Amino acid sequence: MKKASILAIAPYESLKETLQAVSLSFSNSADIDVFVGDLEQGLHYLHQFPASKYDVIISRGGTAELLQKTASVPIVEVETSAYDMLRTITAARQYQMPFAVVGFSSITTSASLLKNILKLDFEILEITSVEDVQQKLSDLKSSGVSLVLGDSITVKTASRLGLLNILITSGRESVEKAYQKAIDYYQNIVLTQADSSIFRSVIDNGNICIMLFDQAGGLFYDNIFSQDSSFLSLEETLRSSIPRLDEEQELRMIKRQKKVLFQIYGKKISLHSQIYYAFYMTRIVAKSHSAPTLLFDSFDTYKDDLMLLATGCSSMSLLMKKIGQLGPRQFPVFIHGEYGSGTETIAQHIHKTGESKSSSMISINCQLITPSAWNSLVENSASPLNGNGYTIFFQDVHLLSSAMQGILNEYLKDTALSSRCLVLSSSALPAEDLIAGREYNTSLYKQLAGVILHVPSLAERREDIPVLSTLCLSYFNSLLGREIIGFEQDALEYLKNCSWKLNLFQLHSVVKQLAVSSTSFYITLKEVKYALNERTSDTVQLQNLNLSKTLDEIEKDVINLVLMEENMHQTKAAERLGISRSTLWRKLNH
Repeated sequence: MKKASILAIAPYESLKETLQAVSLSFSNSADIDVFVGDLEQGLHYLHQFPASKYDVIISRGGTAELLQKTASVPIVEVETSAYDMLRTITAARQYQMPFAVVGFSSITTSASLLKNILKLDFEILEITSVEDVQQKLSDLKSSGVSLVLGDSITVKTASRLGLLNILITSGRESVEKAYQKAIDYYQNIVLTQADSSIFRSVIDNGNICIMLFDQAGGLFYDNIFSQDSSFLSLEETLRSSIPRLDEEQELRMIKRQKKVLFQIYGKKISLHSQIYYAFYMTRIVAKSHSAPTLLFDSFDTYKDDLMLLATGCSSMSLLMKKIGQLGPRQFPVFIHGEYGSGTETIAQHIHKTGESKSSSMISINCQLITPSAWNSLVENSASPLNGNGYTIFFQDVHLLSSAMQGILNEYLKDTALSSRCLVLSSSALPAEDLIAGREYNTSLYKQLAGVILHVPSLAERREDIPVLSTLCLSYFNSLLGREIIGFEQDALEYLKNCSWKLNLFQLHSVVKQLAVSSTSFYITLKEVKYALNERTSDTVQLQNLNLSKTLDEIEKDVINLVLMEENMHQTKAAERLGISRSTLWRKLNH
């Protein structure tokens, strides 16, 4: 380690001599320059050299205190020891006249200690700036005090005012202590800088991008990885997440930017009475992620959808009560509900009100997942499926192929996913129908069905249909700029008694059509019948097929129509179409 470069500023000549004499003992550890002069002269001397010439400055008393406010390098003070103060006070008592100690806090603290211990009678005045000295000494002179003890600034001013004065000097032991403290200070700085360089190198050469924001949302620190354009594109996303992080303390998110997935961990940090928000990001690389197999935090219509679900019927009230009783323990939750009944919204609600709410919810489309896509996903170490604290939602598990059922079953067993993450799953078929039909892996069912929730269909909550229809109409009035007051009573009764095969999805679609086409303040029964017949007639549905598409695309549209009519039950849909279940799967995923 190289020597410390030290400047020692002596306010008086005798201290310079002591500093020079003692410096010889520290020549192996420091290069020491000694200069004698007051504060103004010391600053002038400092300005003649580059800021980096000296590592530490040593001075004394008021000069040291004032230098701490102006110098850009650390200041070490030659302390006024109790012995130094005792020696000066003993000399002052020989004059047998009232005296006072005047100086900065480093002097007055020692004087107060001795005054209390020895029960002496003298005045102590503390100064905070050079301008204080003149006034305080003038006041002392007016009060009859004619002897002043202090540092070099004090005694020089006292001399000009005609006051007797004694300079409080520092002995050799105080100088030795100051030199050792300065060298220790320098060595600690060097070690800290070395540690900082090492840590910075580790951070910059890792594979994690770090962005640190201050309390005002400004970018306080970022490492070398943040200069990557893909990470730069996340800055505003992270900044907009600060309020949520401020509330939750921690966040785990998966974000997609320009077909690239990022795993993000956020942490609220309190340091030196300041609040910072740190985000740690890694890029997830997997070809399967570019496909629509995974969705992340897709809550665009969550509040509106939840409003349609959380109404007053007994079956919905029971469902919401059960969700509220799930508690903090992360049992796998199996959500059953007909197509369009709102199973996805219920999954989002469980996530947003549960222990994993500070993390992302990853939805896996079971209709699209294939063994190869799955392997590509789980073999990536940065995949959220290999992480902790997320909500993993397997959507439409009844659409899993037999091969994928076996793969998922083994994965859940081997990796204890449900102990690391909140596992949710949904099905358009009741759990017992899956097992009874011998189409489903019993072991997988047992792992997914820790708690079973049933989302009622519209047929099970007909009393809600008038309210739901009115809520939908209000939404479309706002969205489309319409001013429709509501439904005529017979129109509501008709809606209430209709067959809603596609549940809320179909109701939402019908009310949208009514909001667009209605020409009066109230929607009539005639308008409702027309909208429903147009949308529920098999003939009309088939006529509305886009025949400009390719044969394969038209075939897929027909398959999807039949699937919807069969409540997404693939076996029944395959029987109606006259093909095998495997052929149906292949055509859907071709």
